[in-house]
Amino acid sequence: MAALFARAKRYQRIVLHAGLSKTGTTSIQHNCARHRNFLEQHGIVYPVITCRGEPFANHAVPLIASTAEDPQRYVLGFRQRFGEVGPVVRECRQQLDALLAKPQGEVLLLSGELVEGLVQQDMQALRDYLLPHAHALQVVAYFRSPQSGLESLLAERLKVGAVLEPAALVGRIQQKYANLHGTFADVFTPQSYHTAMAAPAGVVGHFFRLLGLPPEEFADLDLTRSNERMSLESFRLMRAINVRYPRNAQAEHGIQRSPRDLNALLRLRGEPFRLEGFAGSAVYAACLEEAAWLEQRLGFRFPAEFGRDPGPQWQPATLAALPSALQTLPFAELRSAAAEFLLEEADAIEAERPAVSHTLRTVAAAVSPPALAN
Repeated sequence: MAALFARAKRYQRIVLHAGLSKTGTTSIQHNCARHRNFLEQHGIVYPVITCRGEPFANHAVPLIASTAEDPQRYVLGFRQRFGEVGPVVRECRQQLDALLAKPQGEVLLLSGELVEGLVQQDMQALRDYLLPHAHALQVVAYFRSPQSGLESLLAERLKVGAVLEPAALVGRIQQKYANLHGTFADVFTPQSYHTAMAAPAGVVGHFFRLLGLPPEEFADLDLTRSNERMSLESFRLMRAINVRYPRNAQAEHGIQRSPRDLNALLRLRGEPFRLEGFAGSAVYAACLEEAAWLEQRLGFRFPAEFGRDPGPQWQPATLAALPSALQTLPFAELRSAAAEFLLEEADAIEAERPAVSHTLRTVAAAVSPPALAN
């Protein structure tokens, strides 16, 4: 089959999945890479591109390196990760050029986060690069409601050591839509993340159907899901640590933070993370406004936005997992910051839940450096 398509001068279709943050993008990319042979059997090419010896199932870096005027504008720590820009650009462009010049299937599937953040000049350069190599270009992006998207983005940024205030993130989804629509309006097919998640095989199955794959063809595939939802207890602990020791302020606090060095706290399953004090807030009102703007343009509605109060935290299962999770944090200073947060939490619930307060104090003492414990 590959030999047949290799004689074609252009793909029938290039599908560019512009993976908006926190819309199942990692799951889609992971499963497309795992099931490349299955996709190839149906005429779909999903490449894994290598850059400086690192394989990429997420095509963001190769696409941006190959088409953006300044790739470092979009990829944080580009030089630290890959070295000089020029050789990276040449390596990525060479592989993409080869994929485009000699089709090995009917459809070329590319998926990349960060694409939606390109400025119009770079977005147009990406379109101009892909369009001549296919009879049709399709740009797919999943959109989730501003409220749930905001919560998910806050959680994701915490994992890499950053602390963002909710108000600073309102309007991000609206801007991403405007960026994509501004260049790809005629080939843009936005999708509802919420509808996709409710599909029988979740967002990956929904995406496979969008590619034209019959559900019975992929019913037996193991479609794994990435990035489980963070608990509220994990969120609050990680935020307390990041506020005291932000990853990008090593010169100030002297702690060598690294991305995802708090991952041990993700094992704390508990109350699902929700913004506290959200109902009636200015952020809530702004999310409603953004949702209305998006719905008018997307052609579908989001689930109703509503103010939600979290349920009781620090249930027995969470408390049982807490000591071992904290002990695996890489620095005593991080454990100390966590212990101080637990003591504050114990003070706050002492009157209503004395037994839980006592347990939190016990855990704090167990993980604290001697100076704090005393």
